[in-house]
Amino acid sequence: MDVVEPSLFKAVLYGVLGAVAVCLGKGLQKYGVEFIAHPKKTFKDGKYLKIFVWLLGTAGIVSSAFFMFAACAYGPVLLVAALSGTGLVALALFSAFVLREPIGRNEILGMSAIIVGTVLAGYFDGFAGVASYGMAAAAGKKIDVGNMVVFS
Repeated sequence: MDVVEPSLFKAVLYGVLGAVAVCLGKGLQKYGVEFIAHPKKTFKDGKYLKIFVWLLGTAGIVSSAFFMFAACAYGPVLLVAALSGTGLVALALFSAFVLREPIGRNEILGMSAIIVGTVLAGYFDGFAGVASYGMAAAAGKKIDVGNMVVFS
């Protein structure tokens, strides 16, 4: 696989998808874990749905690694790392609306700080990863995807 052309849009898109996938995956697992916590429930009581939701959450957590891998391929790691906070915002909203957990002023302030910090980190990053990609492409180097997956 050749070195990919840097793309801020793709880096942000994949980074947000990865962050949201891992955090919502955890929320879905919490929602679906009831089938383990209440073993006396029968499948007629909606146990199949809970198992499906738990497995969907597990798939979200697993898929997040691939989204983050793609995000790092298209943009700088600093930007991708800053995007991980967006998943926490998604999880807080999921917890409030689906799991009916209380959300207060401190949580809202925290989510606002995450969003502002993520935007600032992305704005001031300057897309520094472009120089390293340009040097790698000019040298004709290849990215060894197998080793990157194994060692990450």
